[in-house]
Amino acid sequence: MPSARVPLTDDGFFRLRRSLLAVSVVLAVVGIGASVYLTDLHVRVHNDPSYQPACDVNQVFRCSDVALSPYSHVLGAPMSVWGLPVVSCVGLKPGAP
Repeated sequence: MPSARVPLTDDGFFRLRRSLLAVSVVLAVVGIGASVYLTDLHVRVHNDPSYQPACDVNQVFRCSDVALSPYSHVLGAPMSVWGLPVVSCVGLKPGAP
């Protein structure tokens, strides 16, 4: 029994697919940027105790405390490093057939 698929000539289908791909790429770029920033933050906080990151808002909201946490790294690498390939793959997945 043939499946009910959208015909390949339907412009609306291709426009929707292109839009979803564009949104996915933009979100992947934002995720990669966040991962790079957080990796840099992690390295700087561990190597320079006087470093004050921009994301330390006050004494309650401090991203440097998170970077100094024992849970901030796995197998010697910051968690944000592990996020780079995940974000990249998830961002490119909608473009796959």
